[in-house]
Amino acid sequence: MRKYSAKRSDSFKTRYRLFLFEMAFDGLTAEDIVQDSFNSIEEFKKFKIDETLIDAYAANYYQKGYDEIVKYKDYKSLTVNEIWNRMNFEKNNLFQLTEDSKRKYVNEKYLDFYDKLKKSYENIFEKSFPKKAFEEMISTIVCSYCGISEDEIEDLGKEGSLYNKRSETRGYTLEIDRKEANGEYTEENCCMCCYWCNNAKTDEFGVKEFEYIAKGINNVWSERLGKKINFPTDIYSEEKK
Repeated sequence: MRKYSAKRSDSFKTRYRLFLFEMAFDGLTAEDIVQDSFNSIEEFKKFKIDETLIDAYAANYYQKGYDEIVKYKDYKSLTVNEIWNRMNFEKNNLFQLTEDSKRKYVNEKYLDFYDKLKKSYENIFEKSFPKKAFEEMISTIVCSYCGISEDEIEDLGKEGSLYNKRSETRGYTLEIDRKEANGEYTEENCCMCCYWCNNAKTDEFGVKEFEYIAKGINNVWSERLGKKINFPTDIYSEEKK
């Protein structure tokens, strides 16, 4: 299944970048990781992503200047520049290998390691997001955030009540969203949502925060359709547990 493979690839990239980030705090450079490739792959398989790691990476590392300090796990701190240099040893840009265009700038040893790591992720992904669960999820026809259905979106289009200029490629079918946008694609972390909720939520808002925005989107759809769309509560109740 093409969609399944695509999300597995995207999920790998997330795990890979966070793995390199954590390894930088363990004092390892990209060269160290590749030199000890067997143990690095084993560590990658056991690697766990948690909220503390995501906060350090997304809310600190990506928000600060080169000379500013990033703290992680309380007892460790590095500058943004130090982290970057460890993930990108010399010209072997291990961090940006997730972009195919960068492959021509990296030597074969690094490419081989990256490809082996990516291959090892296939089993990890199949356990965290079984194909059957994935297929069941993408069969959903109601937005998990605002409650609009694909049929109702089609009705809005027929009535001339949609203004999305990407309707040829996006809009009339639901899209896969990660509840924690900086986490992996897993069965627990994914849901289906409409194009508008996906765009509005971006990488910025958690599910709890997005509830306020989703209610507004729900109200707008209800007004345009001339009927009340049921607002979903399950996804928000889960997050409050």
